Amino acid sequence: MPRIDVVVVMPVAARRSGLSDLALDRPVMVGMILLAIFVLGAIAVRALHKAVRAMQTAKDEYGKAFRDLSQLIQKAGGASNMSAKDQAALAGAVEAMPKLEDIIATIAGMQVGLVIPPYNDAAGVGAAMASNADEFVHCLALLKGNRDYVDGEKTLWEGRKASVEAVIAGVTAVPGADW
Repeated sequence: MPRIDVVVVMPVAARRSGLSDLALDRPVMVGMILLAIFVLGAIAVRALHKAVRAMQTAKDEYGKAFRDLSQLIQKAGGASNMSAKDQAALAGAVEAMPKLEDIIATIAGMQVGLVIPPYNDAAGVGAAMASNADEFVHCLALLKGNRDYVDGEKTLWEGRKASVEAVIAGVTAVPGADW
């Protein structure tokens, strides 16, 4: 009897393609991903450096504008018979304004990071169960102390700025003018 071979053809299930279809080893794929992350990081750092340089240039120009203004005000004071003491006080006050604004902005930036974590019942239970609760309380006290110190410094420098603004207003006030 002759032999009959039967060939059964099964349909191939549809499969999704992915990174594994590239026939790359896992370490090669990881290396490619890390290289991509590195390149993107380098691009981001370059953009950040460019932005910092632009900000510094703008800040320098802002300070220069106030220095130029203080020189012009000093000349105008001399032309209007202002005393030399008032001319120097006014020029110094005007030149100090961007520096004072920078100090206050820096302190405000510090305040952002000095936030006491909120307390709720779940936090209290977690603190009671923690083995290092004493360290947490110590760090919390340091954070609060630093926040209070920075708040005091901001108040101090805002007062100094108000004093400088008062000097400018006092020297530039027109006697008898009620605007």
